[in-house]
Amino acid sequence: MSKEVVEYVELIETRERARKASRSRDMLSALKDRVVTLEESRGMLKRGLMKPGGLTNGLQSMKEQLRDYMLESLSSIKNKLTDRDDTL
Repeated sequence: MSKEVVEYVELIETRERARKASRSRDMLSALKDRVVTLEESRGMLKRGLMKPGGLTNGLQSMKEQLRDYMLESLSSIKNKLTDRDDTL
């Protein structure tokens, strides 16, 4: 090979390595941003749980609503079964 061809090939390889390094840096930067976002979200959740009556009040309310719904459903089923038993 001539000296010019070797230099040209080396130049292309160097440029390709630089591109790959740049892509790797971009991916690493994006990953770091995601980690920071996740850590911030985790911190907000932790602070919310630590507050007196924080997130637990909402969960307690949902639990009570679910319990009431289940009791109403069971009562309705019981009434239907009692009506069927009476007709038999």
